[in-house]
Amino acid sequence: MHLSNSALNTQLTEQLAAAKAALATYQQHREDWQNKAAMVVKHQQAAQAAEISAKGFKQQARAILHSMLGKTPPKKMAELRAEERAAYSLAEDFRYLATELELARDAAEITMLEAGWAYLAAKNRTMQTLADGRMQDALENLGGLLSAMALRRIVLNQPDQAAMWQMRGFDSTLDVLMAEVRKHLEQQLERFTLDVSQEPVLQALPDEDGLDEARAIGPLQLNRRRTELAQRQQEHAA
Repeated sequence: MHLSNSALNTQLTEQLAAAKAALATYQQHREDWQNKAAMVVKHQQAAQAAEISAKGFKQQARAILHSMLGKTPPKKMAELRAEERAAYSLAEDFRYLATELELARDAAEITMLEAGWAYLAAKNRTMQTLADGRMQDALENLGGLLSAMALRRIVLNQPDQAAMWQMRGFDSTLDVLMAEVRKHLEQQLERFTLDVSQEPVLQALPDEDGLDEARAIGPLQLNRRRTELAQRQQEHAA
């Protein structure tokens, strides 16, 4: 980190701390959402198991009924019917709880996405300050390049050289120099790969799982989802 500009360095330190806190908040909300999602699946599976059990009792009762051929159903059949009703009632309870948990899960997902969006915004602010500071530091250390450009400018100002760059459509030696520098910079930048492992800020602010959706969403969409969730909650409570 350590930017030469003390004001930018202080700003970067503060923004990095805020982004780390935002990341921790996102991770906490993501864990909460995952736990709620797992509970939904668990209750849905329990409801399905209860329904399968109820159907089994029903089939057993029907088999007994068919075997009686009009005779008085035995006590066993009444017991099976009672167990069938109890199993269906249990399944209904699990379904109701699963619906409640789905609402809680979806609320947790919205909160997670809001936290993810806030983290990405904090990360972007930190990255911008880092990039601005690095660029400023680099531009203030151009001694070697400026010396070379000054020498090149002397050469370009020679009559024979001047005639050549004027024929190429340049208006000044500065235009020629900037075109040459731009060409070399573009070529080198295309070949350059940033070593992320040597960037403490990037290491501290990773791209966590699940952030793609948060990256694609905005406050308006999140507000709309909260409104839709509130309507579902009201319908469930009615």
